[in-house]
Amino acid sequence: GRGTLTASLAFHDGVQMLYESSGLENLYWQEYDRLDSMAQESQRYRGLDFFCNLNTNEYSIAYGAPNLQNHQGRERTANEIHTLLSEGLANANGRFVEVTQTLAATAGQNGLLVIASQPRPGASGHLAPVVGYEGERDSLDTRHVDRELYVNNVGGTNGIMRLTSAFNPDDQISYFLWVPTQ
Repeated sequence: GRGTLTASLAFHDGVQMLYESSGLENLYWQEYDRLDSMAQESQRYRGLDFFCNLNTNEYSIAYGAPNLQNHQGRERTANEIHTLLSEGLANANGRFVEVTQTLAATAGQNGLLVIASQPRPGASGHLAPVVGYEGERDSLDTRHVDRELYVNNVGGTNGIMRLTSAFNPDDQISYFLWVPTQ
């Protein structure tokens, strides 16, 4: 059953390449099948913004970060995952820290795990991994970013796209960088 629609919502080439380059392709397919089963079962949770969670969780697991979707044995919404990230969720491999948009752009462009998160109390929040940027930083004001961030989005539209196309422009977006322990 690989290749079902629900599994493809949680699938992306970057994670598969990470597993394959590490010689762990078998583990990748085990996780893929597990997420496929979870996604099929989750049809009853469609109001809990489930699919952006699965996509973002794939990145988290691939980088050795905690299982965001099923933290402490309970499935989480995007709003709940945002709270976990804000609290500095950690495991033996590292921890998440909140960073500026400028740092998120640079880190994502350089292959580090960065999660863009937009909580929406009383509604479905949204999560997406930052995968790069386009543009330049303002050389006079290093806090200002003239960069358009790109995310690997799963939601109303799927794929690599501008952050402004994936997130509600009226709500604040936070960025969380995975910092591995050395």
